[in-house]
Amino acid sequence: MIRLKDESVKIDKLKESIKSKIFTLAGICKAIEGEKYIMTITSGNELTVKHMKGSKHYTGEAIDIRKLDMKNIKIVVEEIKEYLGSSYDVIEEKTHIHIEYDPK
Repeated sequence: MIRLKDESVKIDKLKESIKSKIFTLAGICKAIEGEKYIMTITSGNELTVKHMKGSKHYTGEAIDIRKLDMKNIKIVVEEIKEYLGSSYDVIEEKTHIHIEYDPK
C-alpha cells in the first residue's frame, strides 16, 4: 500500500521510468519494515515545492519517500539501490529517501 503525505503531493505526471517502480518500492519497504508498513510519498512532480535547481522532481523523474516511520533505513536504501541499479540515484536525506531516474 502507498499513501501520499497530503493533497499537495502530485504523482500524476511522473514519467514511466519512476512511476513503474513505485509499487515494487513499496513492496521492498514492506518486506523490510513489516506487514503494517505503508510507504508515504512526500514529494513527486508537484511544482509548488521548491527543489534544487535542475531537480528531477521538475521533470517527473523523482520521488521522495518518508523515513520517519522506518526503523531499518540503511537496509531499505541498500535494497532499493540493488533493485533499481545504476540508472537510478537513491539518496538518504535528513527526512526522506530521494529516488530519481538518472542514467549515466
